Amino acid sequence: MMMMIYNYLAFIKIIYNTNSIYMNYIIHIFLFIIIFLFYIHFYNQNTYSNSLQIYELDYNNNYDLQKTCDLKQPTIFKYNLNSITNFDINILFDNSNSIVPMKQISEFLSENNTISTQNFVNIEDDSYIDIEPPSSFFVGHNILCGSKNTHTKSLIHNYHRKFIYVDSGKIEINIIPFNSSPNNKIINNYENYEFFVKQDLSDIGEKCVINKNHIINIPPNCLYSIKFIEDYNICVDYSFHSIVSYISNIHKQLLYFIQQNNIQNTPTNIKLYEKNVILSNNDDDKNNDNDNKI
Repeated sequence: MMMMIYNYLAFIKIIYNTNSIYMNYIIHIFLFIIIFLFYIHFYNQNTYSNSLQIYELDYNNNYDLQKTCDLKQPTIFKYNLNSITNFDINILFDNSNSIVPMKQISEFLSENNTISTQNFVNIEDDSYIDIEPPSSFFVGHNILCGSKNTHTKSLIHNYHRKFIYVDSGKIEINIIPFNSSPNNKIINNYENYEFFVKQDLSDIGEKCVINKNHIINIPPNCLYSIKFIEDYNICVDYSFHSIVSYISNIHKQLLYFIQQNNIQNTPTNIKLYEKNVILSNNDDDKNNDNDNKI
């Protein structure tokens, strides 16, 4: 009887050890597959294209659009989105620190040679759903404005998708592979969350003109600059993050958050201390004293 019990316990032990070995194998295979899939997605997100060709397509549905964007080539297509000029927002201009209501943008751009590139706004608009990638969980709206013949810096991004929609006017975009830049050292501006190179790359790369109510997909990790052609030009930058692209940029997000907490904005109701006026008054007082002495 004791022998039977012993054999039974030994059999159970063998089955338990066997199952443990199989479970370890299954867990390791499962973890390997997960890590491998993440590696493929991270690698695909952070690779640099060595050559770029600009494509055109007729928008049929979002699925076909996303499949084309997966080629990581600039793609132009026509699609009507809600006009940004219908929203009550203010635009800050880079070189003049002027804040202009959207309803006055066209007049302001026609009268001033200026540009605005960093205006991330929150608006209640879901017209972008037809171009939104299924894997995205974040969308940012950035308003780009420029007068005639003004142009942006040579920018670079690492979003999963970036679409630039021409709301008014006409623009010319110059796109080059990152590795083709003579000096591709990236300048990180965490105050405005802007990444660019110092060089003017307008003489090299692929150029294309984007008309009103057209959209261009800008692939990640390539350099691009925008030249504004008409008297006033208004564009909307729709940037989408996937989980993989967001994790790839988590260090930039943290640095941006830290930098925003370090910025102290000057209230609009105060102005700089007029030192020259005070000095001139002091000088007048000194001159009066000298006159009295004489």
